[in-house]
Amino acid sequence: MTALYFEQIAISLEQVEGLALRVCAVLRELPTVQVQTSRARHYTFPTSPPTEQWRVQFRVTKQGRATTWDDVYHAVNSVRAASYTHKRN
Repeated sequence: MTALYFEQIAISLEQVEGLALRVCAVLRELPTVQVQTSRARHYTFPTSPPTEQWRVQFRVTKQGRATTWDDVYHAVNSVRAASYTHKRN
């Protein structure tokens, strides 16, 4: 089975949690799609001034061909575009 992985990034915990809720909602509307998310993680980068980010990772799987990967991409991109990686389990 192939899984799709991507990440959403925001500058605050509230923003990244809102993105995660919206992405999960649109993906759950697609038949045969299952979504898993990580907990929001906080990153600080040592730039001047320091850059802070919050990130949530997603893992999406689907059964059968009723929903295509293009359907999944379109649903996620309707909220916010992401960089995707496919991995075989």
